[in-house]
Amino acid sequence: VERTLSEESGRRAAWVEGLRKDGDYKLALATIAELRPYIDQFFDKVMVMAPEPSLRAARLGLLQRILLDYSKVADFSEIVIAG
Repeated sequence: VERTLSEESGRRAAWVEGLRKDGDYKLALATIAELRPYIDQFFDKVMVMAPEPSLRAARLGLLQRILLDYSKVADFSEIVIAG
């Protein structure tokens, strides 16, 4: 699950950056949205805060990398879901 998320995120990161530079935010956001099933699966099946420090650090590092790769397109920390 972790490897799949990492691979899928990495596969899209350069493409999204190119779209951002070209000003095609609509397609950039649509491309980022394709990660949703992989992110959902990650949080459903993986204990991010694992008791093993190295495993926890690797998982947090993956999430940090994804955030850094895509936060140039939008500030995802500002998204609020009601309910």
